[in-house]
Amino acid sequence: MIELDLKFVNRIKVLVEQTKSEDCSLNSGSHEAFWEFARTSQNLVYDKLFLLENGNLHATWKDEQRNHIGLEFVDKQTIGFVIFKWRESYESFSRLSGFDTIDGIRELIIAYELNNLLFGFNDSLTQNGERRVVGTVD
Repeated sequence: MIELDLKFVNRIKVLVEQTKSEDCSLNSGSHEAFWEFARTSQNLVYDKLFLLENGNLHATWKDEQRNHIGLEFVDKQTIGFVIFKWRESYESFSRLSGFDTIDGIRELIIAYELNNLLFGFNDSLTQNGERRVVGTVD
């Protein structure tokens, strides 16, 4: 997990450097929320991390099927999210968005079977630290 953390640390440093020439700064509550999410999410995959104009960190994960998860870290209690999940049987996307806690977001990701986007495989830890399998990867 150290290598993964360094990717996030280096990206956040770049974002903070870029804000020095703009009228924007990193929201400390967002920063803390992001690291709390990363710390409590085993095997978190690095994809894209942005700094929004409001100072919040925004992370996105996408796959080949165009499934998409976007998380805006507002503070330790509030995470904004958008989830797009391709539904093969309906040949369309299911879209869900709103605000939730870190644990609530994790449960939504499990429910939508999108663990592989964030964790690289289809299982994750539940709120109490037990491993919950939701599928297998071929």
